[in-house]
Amino acid sequence: MWVLKLPQNTTRILHVPSTFTIGQSKLQNYQIQDDSLARRHLKIEVTKRNAILTNLSSSGTFFEGKKIKDPFVLNTKRIYNFKLGYNETEINVSYKPISLCFSGITQEDQMYAKKFGLHLGYEITNHVASSTHLVMNSINITKKFLLALLTGKHIVTIGWLKSNFLNKKKNLEVEENKYFPKIVDLRLITIFTQQTLTVFFRRSIRTNIFKNYVFLFFTEDMYFRSHEIVEVGGAKSEFINVKKPTAILDLANFLKLFVEPEKSQATKLCVLDPLININVLIKQILEKYNITFITEIEIVFAIITRQSDHYCLTPQPSQSQSISIRKRSQVSQSKQANDQASNKN
Repeated sequence: MWVLKLPQNTTRILHVPSTFTIGQSKLQNYQIQDDSLARRHLKIEVTKRNAILTNLSSSGTFFEGKKIKDPFVLNTKRIYNFKLGYNETEINVSYKPISLCFSGITQEDQMYAKKFGLHLGYEITNHVASSTHLVMNSINITKKFLLALLTGKHIVTIGWLKSNFLNKKKNLEVEENKYFPKIVDLRLITIFTQQTLTVFFRRSIRTNIFKNYVFLFFTEDMYFRSHEIVEVGGAKSEFINVKKPTAILDLANFLKLFVEPEKSQATKLCVLDPLININVLIKQILEKYNITFITEIEIVFAIITRQSDHYCLTPQPSQSQSISIRKRSQVSQSKQANDQASNKN
C-alpha cells in the first residue's frame, strides 16, 4: 500500500486499486487551502504494478527542485517529498509493503482473510521472515508466533484486514495495535500482564536475545520444533541423538568446549529437557558438569519478557517441570488432585 503524509499531520492510505486527488476544492479527496494550488492540483493512481502521480496545475508539482513531467511513475523503493505550487506545500509519498502470514486459524478463516488481503493488494506468504503481519485469531504458543515476536512483526486479528477493507474508500489508516489478538493460553496470561501489551506494540526486535547462547537438544522432534526459534534469536543449536552408539562420546566432546575458561565465559549453555528416559551414562556426564535442564516454555518466556538469562540460565522449577510448548498430558495433575481429595476425606 502507499502512504501519503499530508499537511497538518494527516496520513492517508492508498490500497490497490485507487485514485486520490489533492487540491483547493472540497470535491477532492484531500483539500489544501493554499491560493497557489489549483482546485484540482494533482492525482495519484495506484495499480497492482505501480503508482502514477499526475500534475494537473499550471503552478506545478516539484520533486528535487524540478517540475515533474507527466506521468511521474513512483518507485516502491523510494520516499518522495513533493512541493506543491508557489508556496511549496509539502507532501510525502512512500510505499509500505504488506505481506500476510497466518498461524492458529482455521482453513475457513484463512480463506476469508486471504480474500480481504488480496483485494487490498497485500501479498500472502507461509514464512514469517518474509511477512510484515502475522494474522491470528488468538495468542497461542506457535512457532510462527515466536518468530514474529523475535523479528518484530505486527500481530493482528482478521478484524484488522476487515477494517482496512471497509476503510478503503476513505483512505484511512487502521492502527494494528487496536487489533492485537486476545490471549487465551493460560501459560501466557500472567507473563503478558506483567509486560503489558504496550511492550508488544513497540515491536521490539529480539534477534539478539540469545546472543552467545548454545542450545543442546536430545530429541529430534524438539530440535526441529525449536532450533530455528533460538537461532533467529542469535543462538547456536546442537542436536545429539541419544539413540546413536556414539552419543556418549559426542556429548562428552561437546561439553568439554564449555569447561575451557576462555570459552565458558563467552558462551551460555542451555540443555533442553528431553522429556524421555536417557542413558544412565549420559545422565552421569550431565551431572558431572552440573547441567540444569530447561524446557521449551522457558524459551517462550525469555522471548516474551526479553529476560533470557533469568529463564534459560536459572529456570523456574514450577515452570520447567509443568509446561512446555508441546501440551503435556494432564493425567498426572488429575491424579494428584484425586489423591489430595481422598486424603482429605
